[in-house]
Amino acid sequence: MGSLVLAAALGLACAGCPDGSEGSASATAGDSDSGPMSTGITAGGPNPGGGGGGSGPSATDTATGTDSGTNTDTDTDTDTDTGDDPPQCGDGQLDAGEECDQGEANHDEAACLSNCTLAECGDGHLQEGIEECDQGTDNADDAACTLACTKARCGDKNTYKDVEECDWGDNPEDAPMVNDDDAYGGCTTICEWGPRCGDNEVQGPEECDDGEEPDPAICSKECTLLKRVIFVTSERYLGDLGGLAGADVKCQTLATDAGLYKPESFRAWLSTDAASPAGWDVNPQMRYQLPSGMVVADDWADLLDGQLKLAISQNEEGVMPDDGVSASVWTGTLADGTVAENTCADWKSAEWKLGGRIGVWTQINDNWTTLAEQKCSSLAHLYCVAVW
Repeated sequence: MGSLVLAAALGLACAGCPDGSEGSASATAGDSDSGPMSTGITAGGPNPGGGGGGSGPSATDTATGTDSGTNTDTDTDTDTDTGDDPPQCGDGQLDAGEECDQGEANHDEAACLSNCTLAECGDGHLQEGIEECDQGTDNADDAACTLACTKARCGDKNTYKDVEECDWGDNPEDAPMVNDDDAYGGCTTICEWGPRCGDNEVQGPEECDDGEEPDPAICSKECTLLKRVIFVTSERYLGDLGGLAGADVKCQTLATDAGLYKPESFRAWLSTDAASPAGWDVNPQMRYQLPSGMVVADDWADLLDGQLKLAISQNEEGVMPDDGVSASVWTGTLADGTVAENTCADWKSAEWKLGGRIGVWTQINDNWTTLAEQKCSSLAHLYCVAVW
């Protein structure tokens, strides 16, 4: 009965087989010389060695190879390593967003920084062999590290703040504006100010030097002596001058009209028994000159020594008086600045009976101030002197 079932099953199984497959199966089942590799299970026939039905399920499984426990493990690992690393700074390849990439040569003291940006002066990184220094935003031309990333030095034309007084550079092509130890008013080779006006030492073309704060009554900021002007009036007057005060006003009025410096400082060179030029409060160092600048006396003592360097032959306008009559000048004063006899009643009288001492503006010896006596009813000039 079992063999009939098996035969039926085989028949159904081979119903769709190609032609000849059935005969092959029968031959296999009847071949007793198939040897050990032919167990008869491929066809499902009886075991030649006997034993009846060897048709267990295991035979069917082996023949069909459809073991339900077949390993269907499929590796889902999708690692597709191609051997290429992703772009990154330092790989030696210039990638997007990088200014440079020299690989292991990238360095914060090299041309290409460790962040793949190009080194430049002012980035705070010292580029070896190219920059002397780099202090980033602290770079300045008056600081220790300049805007060109060079160390400050005397001669670089940059004045190092709080260290150098000056720096005109040391390039001969820039002469004369270069550091020079001998140049007046210049900068020395150690970047300190050289001889100059204001250093409290008279040098070069200076007439005086009172330092940074000169006495305004003696020395100018240009280191020249503040000269005092002396002139002979363009006008002539009677002996009645209104006293010393009236004569001073006449001098001041002419000085104002002529635009002279400090016109209110001018006084008439006149004496009375009560006052004379010898008692004026003057700066003894002052030089006396005509309005044109020509020197009459080097100082106060020189003015009173009876010998002028130049005649007082210019009026307030700096030109020679054009009186055409007389060069006489009311003075009442001796060469040493003291009072002389005869002063027209202290310059308050024009009576013909009285006289006043005169000098002449054409002379340089003591006659410039004390030549003769003249009637107070006549006309004469005045000398006017800046006193301050």
